Amino acid sequence: MVIEKDPYIEEALKELERISNDPARRQEYQDREDALRDYRSLKESARRQGLRQGLSQGLSQGLAEGEAKGKAEMIEVIIKKIDKKKTVEEIADMLEQDAGYIRAIANLKKAHPEYSALEMAKELAANS
Repeated sequence: MVIEKDPYIEEALKELERISNDPARRQEYQDREDALRDYRSLKESARRQGLRQGLSQGLSQGLAEGEAKGKAEMIEVIIKKIDKKKTVEEIADMLEQDAGYIRAIANLKKAHPEYSALEMAKELAANS
């Protein structure tokens, strides 16, 4: 065989045979292999847990942003109705919303006319 003609490989094979005949060395090798296997398993488990946590956080953040955007769109509609001089009660009835919520938006618009609908949504969420 070509492998047996290489002096380095031949020497390595002799060393491997010597080590495999020594019970203490065999146990040392097995312990090292077990430790490496455990390390790889723990590393993979941590990676999977990190992925699950990242997906969960991303989903939560995405849902929160989507909810804020949806509220901002509703606030834009409400502001348009307020600008058309509709009363709080009329707007609440038209949009099937709570009059207190419409009133809070109207008050926020008066206090901060520079706020965007998204800023208003965040402000309302923080105060509720």
